[in-house]
Amino acid sequence: MASSKYDQVIVSSLIHLAHSLGLKVVAEGVEHMTELDILSDYQCDEVQGYLFSRPLTVKDFEDLLASEGDFDCNFEDHRTAPDMLDWSGKELHALL
Repeated sequence: MASSKYDQVIVSSLIHLAHSLGLKVVAEGVEHMTELDILSDYQCDEVQGYLFSRPLTVKDFEDLLASEGDFDCNFEDHRTAPDMLDWSGKELHALL
């Protein structure tokens, strides 16, 4: 997505369409900070992907939640990582 203007137009249009219909948008498969930055610019509501974590077993996920945010994300640029994670209500959200 980061290298293709066509992909960016499609993603931006889909997010705008969903918001116009009163829907929230979850982007899946986010692996790079550039993708996260683009989705943030387009006001995507939530994201998930390898940038945050590889798939986890139930036990590993429970351990992650119990750690209260003490884990290592795959952030390429750590300058944004601390401010982008919210553990309120024991749910991990990327704040965009």
